[in-house]
Amino acid sequence: MTEQCPQLESNDIGIARYGIMAAARQYGVRLTAEDLDDLAQDVIVLFLERVDPARLRHRAAYLSRIGRNAFLDLVRRRRAAKRDSRLTVALEGFDAPSAISPERQYAEREDLTARLRACRKVLHPRHFKILVLSYAHGLTGTEVAKACDISPTHVHSVLSRVRRRLSTVGITLGARSPC
Repeated sequence: MTEQCPQLESNDIGIARYGIMAAARQYGVRLTAEDLDDLAQDVIVLFLERVDPARLRHRAAYLSRIGRNAFLDLVRRRRAAKRDSRLTVALEGFDAPSAISPERQYAEREDLTARLRACRKVLHPRHFKILVLSYAHGLTGTEVAKACDISPTHVHSVLSRVRRRLSTVGITLGARSPC
């Protein structure tokens, strides 16, 4: 049994472009005509590679969905590239930790320990645990969420409440923010 190759219909590219433009409009992203054409071509290639004509029922919906997914992939790639470029710029001015004397590191650690002890007295144990993981251990919100088996959004919310609570009792954690 040979597999049939799907045939393009006259409005397929238009449907793919519509799916891309609808997603771009929804996310408030402006696409250039060149980006739109490139994505539409990618959608058509994916459609021709993946579709089984015998099982395809809603051609327009399928093409529109592929268009939306292609657009979201483009947005993710752009965000990752922007994040990587910011990281590179940030690391260019970074001083190695070895530049700090061991005495200064010890003094900073002792100061942090004293401030965390004060925090422990006014915070709920779960909130204190999240604060320690984020602030003292330097974990990201996602890492803290995995360690505590909660969502990253909840971690951010708890840290906001913790900062607010500590400011009302006059405890500061220093220049470094837990988030």
